[in-house]
Amino acid sequence: MIRYLVLLIFACLFMGSSCKEDIDTNDGPIASSEAVLNSVCYRLEASQLVNLKVGEASVAAKSVAYFSGNSKVVEAHRLQVLSEDRETCNTSGGPVPCNRYEMFEELEYFDTQDVFHFERQLLLPVVENSEAAQIFKVARGELPSSDGPEAQDSTIDQEICYLTEDLYQEIGIKMTFHNFSKKRFSKAPPPAVKDRENCGGLDPCVITGTEYQFDQLFISDDGSRFKRHFIYEVATNVPFTSRYMNRCITHSIPQHFDDNHNGNIDEGEIRIVPVHECRQVRDFQFGS
Repeated sequence: MIRYLVLLIFACLFMGSSCKEDIDTNDGPIASSEAVLNSVCYRLEASQLVNLKVGEASVAAKSVAYFSGNSKVVEAHRLQVLSEDRETCNTSGGPVPCNRYEMFEELEYFDTQDVFHFERQLLLPVVENSEAAQIFKVARGELPSSDGPEAQDSTIDQEICYLTEDLYQEIGIKMTFHNFSKKRFSKAPPPAVKDRENCGGLDPCVITGTEYQFDQLFISDDGSRFKRHFIYEVATNVPFTSRYMNRCITHSIPQHFDDNHNGNIDEGEIRIVPVHECRQVRDFQFGS
């Protein structure tokens, strides 16, 4: 249900913007959906699954910048693992052992001062030790599922991971990925982690992982175009719920400029503006 709501919102945004003007049509080499989704959605680090325990927590902040100006923090996202249970999950390949994690999630919106609380259920494959497999790739359609609340990993990008090409096609939009690249990175942890005793359990006190970049292109039946650029930093040695240390999107959206200050949306007052959005992990805690 969530992915269809997101798809509807995106379709309204697409149809409400004049995307034919001033668009660079040099899209670059196309990348397969499998390459992108396996990297940023379905790649699970075995050691992170082994160490996913009760008490693990993550704090992230979303910032927005218009016209390449100063960024403003607009929301905070908090996650904490409350309980862990072993069960059998049904997949397209048959029953498999899995762990069910009950999680607490909080979303705080600073502009409106609204705070929302959710209970999440996360189902993940059982890994006995970190040496069993360095990387697990869970193909779409083979994610563990069971009765009860919808299993959802709220740390991932809902639009990229849940809205597939066939869903866009249903509303007359062709979606493709382009200019996919990856490189290794290492950087210092957030100050909140670095300043704790023994770097909060991060040993050595440095975050390592892979940075992925790609473009997502949408073309509607009438030829309108909409493009977004993504940057993901996926860390391999931090808690599972914090593995997406940085996720940035650069795109353009319709914005109302009340030029004559009358409070109405008049002709010419809706213009397309560049927007840069980032979700960055500011703090994390290993479970025990």
